[in-house]
This record gives sequence, C-alpha cells and structure tokens, in this order.
Amino acid sequence: MTQHARRTRWLATSLLAMLLVAAFGAPPAHAQSEPDGRVSGTVTLATAGAELDAGTEVELIVLDGGNITGTATGAVVGGRYEIAIEADPRLTYVPRLEYGGVQYFANPVILSPEAPTATGDFTVYASTSEQPDLQINLTAVTVVALDRGAGQIGLLREDLVQNPIDRAFVGDSRGITLRIPAPEGTLDADGENVDGLFALEGGVLTTTTPLRAAAETSVVTRYLIEYDPAEDAYTLRITAPLPTSQILLRVPEEYVRDLRLPDGASEGEPDEITLAGGEVVPLRTVVRDNVDVGDSLVVRLDGFAPTVNENVLTATPSAIAAVVVALAVIGAAYLAVRTRRIPGLAR
Repeated sequence: MTQHARRTRWLATSLLAMLLVAAFGAPPAHAQSEPDGRVSGTVTLATAGAELDAGTEVELIVLDGGNITGTATGAVVGGRYEIAIEADPRLTYVPRLEYGGVQYFANPVILSPEAPTATGDFTVYASTSEQPDLQINLTAVTVVALDRGAGQIGLLREDLVQNPIDRAFVGDSRGITLRIPAPEGTLDADGENVDGLFALEGGVLTTTTPLRAAAETSVVTRYLIEYDPAEDAYTLRITAPLPTSQILLRVPEEYVRDLRLPDGASEGEPDEITLAGGEVVPLRTVVRDNVDVGDSLVVRLDGFAPTVNENVLTATPSAIAAVVVALAVIGAAYLAVRTRRIPGLAR
C-alpha cells in the first residue's frame, strides 16, 4: 500500500469516528456487568523533553453499524491502558484519545468470544500556541460546480500543511491555526475538517483545525463564488497563506472553453475523475511551483460552457465523494455521512 493510500485510509477511519462523536455527542458509558473482552495498548509521548500528562485516559467508542451505542474509558498508567468491554463480534470498537487539544484514533477493532483481546497503540505529541515554521506541500483546488445562469462557481480546496516540529500547533490566542485568503467574489465559504471551526472574516477563511506534530495536515475548504455572466469569464486567484511547494488547479474540460495563464504558471498533465455511476469527467490542470507567502496562481477561466447549468460533479453525495477521494482529501466512509452540496447552486 502506498503512502498516499495509507494516508487516505487513516483519514477515513479517523474522521469517521470524529464525525460520529460530533454528531451524536457523548453517549452513556457502555454497561456490562461482566465484561469478557479487553482492549489495551501503549501511549507514547513523542515530544522531546515532555512528560505524559497525569490523568490521561483512552476512550473506547462502541459502534453498532453507524450508531454509537456507548463508550468505556481506561486510565493511562505507566504509558499503558486497558479497557474491559463486551466481546461482541457484532460491534466495532474505536480507541480514541484526546491529548493537548488534538484527537488521536487507533485502528478500529472487533472482539469475539474466540478472540476477546485486541491492541490499540497511540503516539501523541505535546501542543504549542507558538506558530512553527509552517509550509504547504500542496494546494489543490478543483472546480466542482458551475451554475452559468446564476453566475456562480463552486470550488473545493485542499491544503496539505506541513508542521516540522514535534509539537502540535493548536493556534494563537483565538485558536486560529491557518488563514486562507478567499477568491474574489466569494459569497460563502466553509470547511470540512470536523476537528476545527471555520469563519469567513474580511475575505479570509480562518480555521482552528490543529496542525499535527511532525506531520502533514489536510485542511479542506469549499467556496461559493459569484462572477458576471455578461462577461462570461472569471479570473481565479489562488493565494498562498504560507510558503507553498505547488499550487494545482483542476477544471472539468466541459466547464470552460479556454484557460489563460500568467507567467510562472503552466498547463499540467490532463487528469480525470470517475463518478459513482461510472462517468469519467476529464480535467484540465494548471500548476505553479514554489509560491511565496502572499503570492498567487492566477488563471482566467474564459468562456463558460453554455450547456452546463447544473452541478455535474456535486449532484449527489456519492458524486462529490468521488471528487474528494480523487484528491486524496478524506475517505469515502466519512463523506458518506458528512458531505453536503455547496449551497446556492441549482441542481
């Protein structure tokens, strides 16, 4: 399995569990008079010079299908925890640990009378409110909706933010970890990370999503943009909030008649997305490498296709799931529950 695939699989598991916690709240502790199963493991603090906080606990989320039926907790003592729970093969158990304002998940496990024990290990990091020397490895923006009649465009953006230090960055005094300049004409913007809040303020979309230690964090945002139908064109400016190794723009071929590129940008290799029904959507791509903070990839989308007046890529949750998974943003299991259409665009 490639690193690309492993990251997508891990995010699918983690974000689904986080979503379920957010959606259903804290359920009652799972009741079992004589538990016959055990989930145990180690908790390793990987921040140099730091000690694991006293009182750290691991929570075991109990899932019956897509529903949380309960939780159980176990204290971390000497870097280890053990949780007694019912060994029911019909249930799935997801170990979760919140440390320093960041949520961590171990792989889901299934217990049974024949295999009543399982292991879920964690590596956690201390947190900091002092911004590290962050950079973005890739900014990928995909045009996912076009309503030519209303003069509106929908964008999906992913920023892969690299935190080089061994402490998670949990934000400034307001908890903000990243500020993304919104494109011109933005009517509405929001984010898809369930462990952060998003707010559009003065043309900048802020988020409180924690930036994980010594790792790459995917921050997913979406934008509803207005353009002038009489002009039949839109100049898209994708601005780097941090030093960025590459900005990539992907546009369905059927959406535009031409792309006009500035100096420093080039048309990349054609791409495609396969939708849930098997339809293949060809994409044109534009790239710009080594973008300094505050600089932009600027592309003029010139001449919108008169036949496109609906959300070809966002007509159904499964369709946009295909878009996002193709970007390796988040997993399909998470999207099946979480995804919603960009507001304001006609189907």
